[in-house]
Amino acid sequence: MVLAGLVAVTTSGVAQRRIRGGRAVTVEPLGIGPRVGYDFDVDHLFVGGQLNLPVGRRWALAPSVEFYPGAAGAPYRFNADLKYHPRTAYGFFYVGGGFSYFHVSGGGDAGGDVLAGWEGRRAYPVRPFLEGKVVFSDRTSVNVEAGLNFPL
Repeated sequence: MVLAGLVAVTTSGVAQRRIRGGRAVTVEPLGIGPRVGYDFDVDHLFVGGQLNLPVGRRWALAPSVEFYPGAAGAPYRFNADLKYHPRTAYGFFYVGGGFSYFHVSGGGDAGGDVLAGWEGRRAYPVRPFLEGKVVFSDRTSVNVEAGLNFPL
């Protein structure tokens, strides 16, 4: 009888320590927002939008589309990137990569990209970001992008 009570108390204590000692895993909400940037290869400004689809505590899918207004051939680019926020003090920085498809009248060009950026604090409802991206394909390009993410 005493042994059964001791086992019950011990089991309860271990479970409480796990709850108190562990951290709650929070995943950021789904987000959407505008983006603007400059493509140094095309030598032109672009505008577009992106989704931020969290798939884990530090991971997010980030599909985006970018249009080049006023450029010859009505070019646009579609990106499907995966972002990772490494463990840092505030979680500002991220790195990632993915698929990129650049289309201009008469043809298209698929390839991959790598990116690194800074995203505003997750505690605020609107999170600004600044990002550098290198797209590898038949036409390698370097891009600088900025925008906002609004949670849904």
